[in-house]
Amino acid sequence: MIAKKQAAKSIYLSLLLPLVSSVILSSCSGSNQISKNESDSSSTIHTAEELSVKEKTKKEIVEMVTDQLEKAGFKFDQTKNAFTRSRKDYRDEISVQANNRGDFYFHFGRIFPAVADMVAPFQAKKLFSTPDLTIWDSSMNAGPNFPEHYKTEGGWNLSADTKAQVNKEVSDFIKDFMLKWLDKFPDLKAAREKLERRPMIKAETTIQILAIDVLLKDKKAFHQELDRSMPAIENSTSRDAEDRVQSFVNDVYKQHPEFKQK
Repeated sequence: MIAKKQAAKSIYLSLLLPLVSSVILSSCSGSNQISKNESDSSSTIHTAEELSVKEKTKKEIVEMVTDQLEKAGFKFDQTKNAFTRSRKDYRDEISVQANNRGDFYFHFGRIFPAVADMVAPFQAKKLFSTPDLTIWDSSMNAGPNFPEHYKTEGGWNLSADTKAQVNKEVSDFIKDFMLKWLDKFPDLKAAREKLERRPMIKAETTIQILAIDVLLKDKKAFHQELDRSMPAIENSTSRDAEDRVQSFVNDVYKQHPEFKQK
């Protein structure tokens, strides 16, 4: 009888021990998996926090300047991620550019749709998020050492310690520089004069100037610009610069044959 009991106990233990071991191993594996998932989740959250500094900075600055820009006629366009202001012959855009260190600046410009429509098929690169801007600038180009200088450099760093000072400086910059800069270019003639003062001759800008000459029906200025720009464009490091300008000129001659020289 005792022998039978011992045999039964032995069988019971032989069945139980693998089951217990399996449960323990499964528990350990699950624990390790949870730990791994927690680690992955922590890593993802950490990365998201790092990446969101840029967006958080932009969001704070947008909130900071909204009232001031709305009083000047601007509205924030979510699709463009920029403040826009429409007038009869042009549209203004102001956007906030930032990085993950909390540094930010403004990019702003004026779009003349008549020019943008003409040049779009012949432009090779986008300029920020607004490739159709006719004239543009950056607050980073404003400062005591620039031609269109301002009293402070036009780049800031946003932090808890600098927020009050930044708020004041940005407000002054918008009022004393950016809005006044935009108002320097009320028409195509003023925009052309701005483009003509460009520091480097590039196909994009040359095409814009030529488009304005066509819109102003100024054949003399059109050919003077061609004569002035083509030597530099022919020597450009951009392989297709000359081709794009020539394609635009050919299109002008097709649409406006009166611009052809006799």
